[in-house]
Amino acid sequence: MRRTLIIFGTRRGTTEITAQVIAETLILKFRHRVEIVNIKKIRRYRKRLNEFNNIIVGTSIVSDKWITRILKFLKKNDFIQQKVAIFITAGFTLNKAIKFGLSKKEVREEAIQKYIDPYLPEFKFNPISKAAFGGLIVNSNHEKINSWSREEIESWTMELGRTLQPETIPFETLQEQNI
Repeated sequence: MRRTLIIFGTRRGTTEITAQVIAETLILKFRHRVEIVNIKKIRRYRKRLNEFNNIIVGTSIVSDKWITRILKFLKKNDFIQQKVAIFITAGFTLNKAIKFGLSKKEVREEAIQKYIDPYLPEFKFNPISKAAFGGLIVNSNHEKINSWSREEIESWTMELGRTLQPETIPFETLQEQNI
């Protein structure tokens, strides 16, 4: 059974909810054993990271910045034995699609290029997948602008889940090896 650890850093809660949706999808659709941890409590997992086949890391983006602990964590660990995926929740950035009628796909790609790609050379691993999701913004006029979409998160997780599945060995090969 595949074991997946989802680590998140959040300022207003959207990234945590996103992590929960990812976990639910991996559990229900791919039968992964999933644990979720806030980066503030990662100490409990430091000696156990090698127990997980997959690591998914998420951070909120506020004022163009990552959660500092998440960034330090990713720079410090090499994840040689695991597959790693990264996601961000960037409400302000993704709300541009709604506010200005832009393509969500283009705005997401722009967010990945702006907030994830510049950090990749600093990491000791290459993520197998990257994603940018929206969030909820309450502006100075107390207007709520919501670009968060459960369907988009589930769709990315379905694609990711297929990538995280172990390679299957054809039945004929098993018979030849008397397994």
